[in-house]
Amino acid sequence: YIGGPVPAITGILLVSSLFAALSAFHNYIARYSYVAGREGLLPAAFGRTHDAHQSPHIGSVVQTIGALIVLAVFAGLGLDPVLNMFTWISQVGTLGVLGMMAITSLSVIVYFRKAGGQSSPITTLILPAVSGLIMAALFVYIFVNFGDLTGTTGGALGIILPALIPIAGIIGYLIASMLKASNPAAYARMGENKG
Repeated sequence: YIGGPVPAITGILLVSSLFAALSAFHNYIARYSYVAGREGLLPAAFGRTHDAHQSPHIGSVVQTIGALIVLAVFAGLGLDPVLNMFTWISQVGTLGVLGMMAITSLSVIVYFRKAGGQSSPITTLILPAVSGLIMAALFVYIFVNFGDLTGTTGGALGIILPALIPIAGIIGYLIASMLKASNPAAYARMGENKG
């Protein structure tokens, strides 16, 4: 509806923001892999840094290979990289982040109830409960309307894609339970590595 340079500027902003997001996610996955390797949750090679650059290069390479595989699958199926791949993956990611934020809010309440002390109820109960309820409501809304948000209404993908989040949560819980049973020391160290 707006002519002139606006479509070109919009395109540049979209592409540059996509590159920024991809770079951020790539870095986050590489660094999480690095910490998991140092804690013994992934093979030890993930926990080593590059000799010259001190970067978590193994996690970076594995992440790059994984991204190329996903890209190849979408390209092989003839799916649009923005309308399909980006939209679907970003919505699944958004759903996952909202779920984790809701659970984190609940865990704040549980932690401070167990720890006791003189903490303010506003910061240890009320605000975490309000934010947790908001995040949970958004999670449910996106989950129920996932097909409308991604253009997959009426198809199996409208059910399969959002179902990946609770499936991943269940798998993560089972893996953590098996780790706790088989290697309690590694389980206890999880999340304590400071780098």
